[in-house]
Amino acid sequence: MKNLFFIILTVHCSLFTIHTFSQPCLPNQVPTQGRQACLPEGITFTTQEQIDNFQTNYPGCTEIEGDVTIQGADITNLDGLSMLATIGGFLNVSDCGQLLNLEGLGELSSVEGNAGFYNCAALTSFNGLTNLSSIGGNFYIWKMNALTNLVGLGALQNVDWGLVIGNNQQLQTLEGMNPVCEIGFNLGIYGNNSLQGLDALSDINFTGVSIAIVGNEQLTSLSGLDNIDPELIYGLEVTNNPNLSICDLQNMCVLAVNIPPGIFEINNNAPGCNSFGEIDDACRASCLPEGISFTTQEEVDRFMINYYKCTMIEGDVEIGGGANSDITNLAHLNVLKSIGGGLGIKNADLLKNLSGLDSLAFIGDGLFINDNESLQTLSGLESLASINGALVIQDNVSLTDVTGLINIDANTIEDISIQFNDSLAICDVQSICNYLAGPNATVEINNNALGCNSLEEVGDACGLLVDELSNISNFSIKPNPFSKSVSIEYGLKQAEAISIAIYNHLGEQVEMISKSKSNGQQKIEWNAEGLSSGIYFCILKTSEGIQTRKLIKL
Repeated sequence: MKNLFFIILTVHCSLFTIHTFSQPCLPNQVPTQGRQACLPEGITFTTQEQIDNFQTNYPGCTEIEGDVTIQGADITNLDGLSMLATIGGFLNVSDCGQLLNLEGLGELSSVEGNAGFYNCAALTSFNGLTNLSSIGGNFYIWKMNALTNLVGLGALQNVDWGLVIGNNQQLQTLEGMNPVCEIGFNLGIYGNNSLQGLDALSDINFTGVSIAIVGNEQLTSLSGLDNIDPELIYGLEVTNNPNLSICDLQNMCVLAVNIPPGIFEINNNAPGCNSFGEIDDACRASCLPEGISFTTQEEVDRFMINYYKCTMIEGDVEIGGGANSDITNLAHLNVLKSIGGGLGIKNADLLKNLSGLDSLAFIGDGLFINDNESLQTLSGLESLASINGALVIQDNVSLTDVTGLINIDANTIEDISIQFNDSLAICDVQSICNYLAGPNATVEINNNALGCNSLEEVGDACGLLVDELSNISNFSIKPNPFSKSVSIEYGLKQAEAISIAIYNHLGEQVEMISKSKSNGQQKIEWNAEGLSSGIYFCILKTSEGIQTRKLIKL
């Protein structure tokens, strides 16, 4: 491990210009009236008796001018230090295996030098440091193996030099550091094998920082360091974190493109965070927060050249452009995995299918497919699982089916509008059926071909029996699919004249059966041996309305 961290600590702070992302917090104002300074030479406590006798031996002493060391195997509490308000030197609490809490330091507001807590195996939190707002040097938390978090440091507002947290084997989160407003020049996170994230550091301001993230076995992401200005990072060591794979924070992306002089080392982590090259690759995966519009085939073909390695477009995507659009295929968009905004395909009049979008799995703000004269199918969208908005398919005169939408999660569809698609007969794909079956579905389906010409037709084709006729029960067709003939069965609750008509997928009537039946279960055999294979629709009509069933002839 490099000595990056500790070398930098020797540099005087006047060499650096102080920057912050937001207005710095002011330290807590602690009243000084009645305080008494003492012990410029400092003091060391090695027994509980010395702690207990402090106020007797140094009456009225509230400000120790020198260093304070608390180190003793029999020390269980610090209640004898309850009058202590400030320490002019460093504070070292170490090797206190029976120390259970820090309640005796409840009045302590500042430590002018370093503050360190080392190897106190029974100490489970920093509760008790309720007034500690300022540390003038470094803050060390090292080998505190009973700590699981940093709760208790809620008043801490500035650490002038750095924060070093290392070898705390049970530490899972840095929660408790959130209110810290400013840390000086160094951040070191070493060998905390249970630490799962750095998110609690997201509100901290650094005035210029050398960062070392080393040997943390369960750490998976650098998220939490996002707000550090990359220009203020003058050293970086991210090594030997075996599960760390997410390093493509914006500041790391900036550093990866132009690594500044100094000690910058990233290696021996998980794939994705094993080098600046891997970070650069991950950073290039998302792009175009402003979105993009493709109006020509050349723009589509040059996408992977112009936006190298971009697989996740953050904004909206528009494909088409009316009479001037010469787009015939989307093959060069085959790397695209997600769109953060909406996807609109409009007036792409030469486009026949959506092959090329085969890797697209996520859309963030709806799918809109309108006015595409030659579009016949939506094949190419089979990987699409989430659209998070409206599904609008309108005025596509050649479109015959929407089976490419089969894998969309219905829970991500907000509303459906399928209208004025003259040839569209097949709409009963799983995603649409699931949406229709859900509560509060908002749907407009009309002016398409037979089979997809109304909510009722699509609902019937889905087996949802939308608006079931009150006089008809158990309307079914068996077998289905079929090869030669089928049995059309239904129950008639009251005697009534009914008609049954068969249509092909073009909406052409191929059979009409008119019957006046008594009530009861009815069965009609229909021979389709002379008809070609394909999709047919059986429409049963009564005085009340119609019901539709889809048939498939093999």
